[in-house]
Amino acid sequence: MKLIELSIINYRSIKQVDNFKLTSFQSIIGENNTGKSNVLSAVEVFLSGGAGGLKLEDFNDKSLTIIIKAKFKLKSSHLKKIWRPYLLNDELIIEKHLWIETDPKTEKESIKNEFHGYQAEPKEWFLSEKKIKDVKGERPKWKEIVEENNLPDYFIENGNCNATI
Repeated sequence: MKLIELSIINYRSIKQVDNFKLTSFQSIIGENNTGKSNVLSAVEVFLSGGAGGLKLEDFNDKSLTIIIKAKFKLKSSHLKKIWRPYLLNDELIIEKHLWIETDPKTEKESIKNEFHGYQAEPKEWFLSEKKIKDVKGERPKWKEIVEENNLPDYFIENGNCNATI
């Protein structure tokens, strides 16, 4: 798995960086105090568990969520099989959201986080079990769907077809 793109919102001096492309050999050039190190630090926060060592002062605007979005290219067939429902063009996109939450009793502020992913869904209705059931009802005639849409023979086994083939 290779990190190929990064987007960062509301992290330290970075208000917003969209679709920052990453290559095998990367250099980040700029004046002092322009956020070069913050890009690398954001990657560390993304890959770390929990809040990733984030402090309250790491929020550019404390009222907004920090969002770090990473796009990975998968090359291993094993990883592609595991992540298949979430891949778009063999790419996995995951966001880490971090926000400040205040405990109503103690008024203590803490940083909360969660990951968000995208689940891929086929464009054609006849390639998605959920969409097939939406169009044809809960008990569709699978073999007819395969034949009507000229799907490959491997969708039919021993003359029959069902959702698991």
